[in-house]
Amino acid sequence: MNFTRRQFAATACAALASPHAFSADYPSKTSRIVVPLGPGNPMDTLGRALATSLGETLGQPFVVENRPGAAGQIASEGIAKAVGDPHQLLMGSLGIMGISPFLYPNLPYDVKRDFTPVALCAAVPYALVINPRVVPVNTVAEFLQWARSQKTPTPYASVGSGSVSHVCTVALTNAAGISLTQVAYRQPSQIVTDMVKGDMPMIIDTPSPYLPFAADGRLRILAVTSPRRMSILPNVPTMAEAGVAGYDVVSWFGLYAPRDLPPASVDTLRTHVARALRSPKLREQFLPQGLEITPDGAADFAAFNERERTRWQAFIQRNEVKLDKM
Repeated sequence: MNFTRRQFAATACAALASPHAFSADYPSKTSRIVVPLGPGNPMDTLGRALATSLGETLGQPFVVENRPGAAGQIASEGIAKAVGDPHQLLMGSLGIMGISPFLYPNLPYDVKRDFTPVALCAAVPYALVINPRVVPVNTVAEFLQWARSQKTPTPYASVGSGSVSHVCTVALTNAAGISLTQVAYRQPSQIVTDMVKGDMPMIIDTPSPYLPFAADGRLRILAVTSPRRMSILPNVPTMAEAGVAGYDVVSWFGLYAPRDLPPASVDTLRTHVARALRSPKLREQFLPQGLEITPDGAADFAAFNERERTRWQAFIQRNEVKLDKM
């Protein structure tokens, strides 16, 4: 799984050059951006930043509504039912759009049929984080040796079965030949508390919640999952650099609307989202949180979704990832 900047990059110039395509009456009322997580996380913060920018440039309010639960299905189903309404938007993710369809056979919506991909907003590398008091290692190689020496499988935290965090860890167990057992949390904020206390020894997750505790030594970040080092963690190696060949996972956030939208509304929305994502202020805001804003991700986002579904369907089938297989 090799992510390159080219996969994220596509120009939105065509939309910018076609003002005649814009809808004269969109938006005509308050729009909502539904976030499938609670407030305070990077996806929520990004959704609020986009809502502010879109409201300023389009002249109508954009508000964020948090609807967590059921691995994003509650939020996604609500938007899927809003057929033809460009005022109803969803902050989606790799987990919702690229992984869940192959783990949940009875989703109440079809991710390919029921959504209009608007724009890829951010790439989100993950990181292997440990509590060094519980796992006394300094490198990935030492961690793998330590894990193999344990008499029972080492527990790891995840933000839920079928989440990117879960699948990332399954990828590590398969690549490195170690035994780990999942502890799925309903409240992601509790994971940080338990990691710092030492009640949970490890997690593969977005690094931002753990950075303050890594800085003071209470937690340790051993590696990042992206194909290149993160600018906010220049001294932390990638998994590949640390010796886990072929391990390359980058998650992402993207904006979606329901299906059957007026094309002019989609053009207008994509243009203004692209404009917001090009803001240096926005990039600077999210870089410390581990999010790499993808300002040119609007024009080929539908094709990007197809590639991601193909990639992750193959991964899930090859590794026999199942919700009841920890």
